[in-house]
Amino acid sequence: MKISLDWINDYVNLQDIDVEWLTNKFTITTAEIEDVYHTGSDVIFEIDNKSLTNRPDLWCHYGIAREISAITGRKLKSIDYVEEEELKNISEKALNVSIEDREKCLRYSAIKIGNIKANMSPEIIATRLSKCGIRPINIVIDISNYVMLDIGQPLHTFDKKDIDSIRVASLKEPIKFKSLDTIERVLPIDTLIISSEDKPLAIAGIIGGEESAVSENTEGIVLESATFEGVAIRKTALAIGLRTDASARYEKFLDTAVTTVAIGRFLRLLQKYQPEIKLESSLYDNIINAVKDVNISIEHKYIETYLGTGINKETVIKILESLEFEVAQKDKMYNIKVPTFRATKDITCKADIIEEILRVYGYDNIKGSPYKADAACIKKNIAKDIEYSIKDTLVKKFNFNEVQSYSWYDNNWINKLGNEYKECLKIVNSSVKQFEKLRSDIVPNLLKIIYNNRKNYEEISIFEIGRVFLVKDGELTQPKHLTASIYSRKDEEEVYRYVKGICSYLLRSIKNIEARYIQVKDTNKEHCLSINYNNKKLGYIYSIPEATVGLISRKHVVNILDIDLEVVSDLERNEIKYQPIYKYPETYLDFSILTPMDMPYCDIGKLVSKFINELVIETKYIETYIGENIPKDMKSTTIRIVIGDINRTLQIEEINKVKELFIKHLNINGLNLRNIN
Repeated sequence: MKISLDWINDYVNLQDIDVEWLTNKFTITTAEIEDVYHTGSDVIFEIDNKSLTNRPDLWCHYGIAREISAITGRKLKSIDYVEEEELKNISEKALNVSIEDREKCLRYSAIKIGNIKANMSPEIIATRLSKCGIRPINIVIDISNYVMLDIGQPLHTFDKKDIDSIRVASLKEPIKFKSLDTIERVLPIDTLIISSEDKPLAIAGIIGGEESAVSENTEGIVLESATFEGVAIRKTALAIGLRTDASARYEKFLDTAVTTVAIGRFLRLLQKYQPEIKLESSLYDNIINAVKDVNISIEHKYIETYLGTGINKETVIKILESLEFEVAQKDKMYNIKVPTFRATKDITCKADIIEEILRVYGYDNIKGSPYKADAACIKKNIAKDIEYSIKDTLVKKFNFNEVQSYSWYDNNWINKLGNEYKECLKIVNSSVKQFEKLRSDIVPNLLKIIYNNRKNYEEISIFEIGRVFLVKDGELTQPKHLTASIYSRKDEEEVYRYVKGICSYLLRSIKNIEARYIQVKDTNKEHCLSINYNNKKLGYIYSIPEATVGLISRKHVVNILDIDLEVVSDLERNEIKYQPIYKYPETYLDFSILTPMDMPYCDIGKLVSKFINELVIETKYIETYIGENIPKDMKSTTIRIVIGDINRTLQIEEINKVKELFIKHLNINGLNLRNIN
């Protein structure tokens, strides 16, 4: 936002003031001045809009002048405007106005003015508007813009032709509307509209219509000054993709007390340059929902405690009154009435009052001192510890890279993947339709990252820990998931087992649990395993279907690990039990099992795990072999069974017996050992 010091000088005497000092002081005290530049004899401050988000009173020159007055101690001059009572005591009747949506329209003021000439503006008006980035058009429109920049209240001028009444209501159904920028837009349901005899005149708080625009042929106007509900204006602006100077101010929740002041200010300026204008109606003014009074009581000791220094009562009162707070002091208590322009969601509690005192008093006047406080132990955050442990393990042990993707899908990418991800929650007011779907699964975003990097890397191992958006029992849930993906040219089964091994390692390291892997059918997931523990589903391991992987590469496979971290976090960690090292030698028995090519390792592992013998310590996967001496459509999977006894060395007869029993177990289940010649 651009502020002219020449304009500020109308309200505060800036003669002989050091611009550099004022720039630094204002930045520290009120808002950041991003740039300062000279234009002729004037100086322009460019203020960062983001630092004014909660200060609608500062979106104008008078508000900035008030702050400078408080900072410098120089007197603030009052606004010159036609008083409200004078406008109400006109013999002509007020306009016929109907306010139908009383939640979105908080106050509505309007007056009809005739005998107007929409000619060029005087130089001072045009120049000041240009310096602030607004193009001069004609005196009527320019003065309405001038008042907005002057005191912060947006005004709208309608050509009075064909306007006999005004209706303020929200749309019940969408309509087409051509605005001042000559663009025809479709206005959605619930858009607040200003209309006359069912003819739309303006989108309330945003922009007027082309048909009711003031032109060089305009002889009279209806002047509107209103306060609209901030959230409603912001929603409409986002929905139609149009933000204006007016909507930017309404979004910040304006003071309802300023509407008639703005009309009076407009008339004072217009009368100055066109004294022949005639008021053709008295002032219409309807206060539906005025800004509520905010009263705060605070003790002097409380102020000193939180400032961290002593401050005399006279200074406190002087600072607050310079900011137009009403202060009544009784003993050591201040009863403070917040001005309405600061009561619009800005000043609400004692801390806000202390902040006002402190910033004007000066942060540099507070001397540093050691802070004394009771030391308290920080409560352990188990969920965060689990996240850090997972990240550390995946990156350092398994050579993964962590990625961060958006919380929404790219529709173009989702359409390529198929129907699985199309039914998602949508962002109602998404500014870009392509990114309107909230993610229900992190996998599509990982696949997109793999797709974008496929030409640079043969192997990609990535993971993300983030929230997904789901509906459960009619309620929105946002569980945090770990989703890891491996993109590789290796054998699919080998990658699949590797991912399963990673999962088992993670669960052992963070909770010391052994999960059960149950094969489930899913048309969108190949070789899908459900990860279960104590009847709780922790997540899934699966392969991306070949058709989907084909979008990325026909020579690679993609395997996925997806774990619901919130379910895992709630699990009790098993105690680590000490097991002594076997004193006696263990025996390794390797078995190369012939299996069909399409038999996944999870089925083989499940079958092996069903072999029960008291001498078996553990079973391990060694390798898969496909090639010479292996029948067509078959593969050889080598399993190692470790056997032993903690109290003695096994006899050869016992070892052979275990071999025989295991081979018999395989034969019963339709499998045989590979013949090695």
